[in-house]
Amino acid sequence: MKKSKRIWLAVFAGLILASCDEGGLAGSPRITLKVEDGGAAVRIRWYSVVGADRYQLWVDGVKVYEGRDTSYYLATPARKIKAVAIGGTESTTDEVDLSAVTDTVEELYERDGEGVSAIGFTGDGKFVLYALSDTAKKENFSLYLDDFRPDTVKPDSIRMVSPDFNAFGEPFNKKKTLFALWGPDSLVAPDTLSYQENYSPVLKADSVYALWLDTDYNGWDKGHNYDYFVKIKILAPPDSAGKVTFQYWFQRIGGLRWVLEPTEGE
Repeated sequence: MKKSKRIWLAVFAGLILASCDEGGLAGSPRITLKVEDGGAAVRIRWYSVVGADRYQLWVDGVKVYEGRDTSYYLATPARKIKAVAIGGTESTTDEVDLSAVTDTVEELYERDGEGVSAIGFTGDGKFVLYALSDTAKKENFSLYLDDFRPDTVKPDSIRMVSPDFNAFGEPFNKKKTLFALWGPDSLVAPDTLSYQENYSPVLKADSVYALWLDTDYNGWDKGHNYDYFVKIKILAPPDSAGKVTFQYWFQRIGGLRWVLEPTEGE
């Protein structure tokens, strides 16, 4: 019985070796990420591949590392990370996309305006619009628009407001959204000490803002897997109906402050 077992093990090992010889290394160096330095950097790790004698790491099409280590610290904002194992032949690659999800919100209104006033972002960067009166969905709100003047619309006073703040009643939920101005030409959202609570500055055409969606309401250091950073550009000034149009870029990696536009064709 033992002899038979040894024979089968030898055959199985031979099949694995044959597979590697014919089709390259078995498996790929699967990438994992750990966000570090307050969201300004990532520690990249990848799984070992049997038979590999070295690994290559590519960032936005540029090889940044080749060697036997299985981790790499990256502090330069990037869109694409790719890892490949090499051992006579190349393994299949593993790739992570860090680019932001972008979309345009064409009709969001001040709370006394002529349409819906709240927006909720999902973890994959999509959005849903809600009426403030939709109490069954209020836990989904990420922000809403308000000019803090009841029963009227004052276009030059409209702000984005966190759902845990309500000047005219109870908060809508416990999710905290914080606000900052976005630096010119910056690829990284402001650090977490730079945000103001409750509401944004007054919205103006062509202004660019940063959102920190602290969805688990515990800051960054105590857990940031569900903290998301968003860049928002106001495309048109608020009109007399209270309507605001804006484009946003949403970083899907929790805690990461890099917000880079996707490349063309994505």
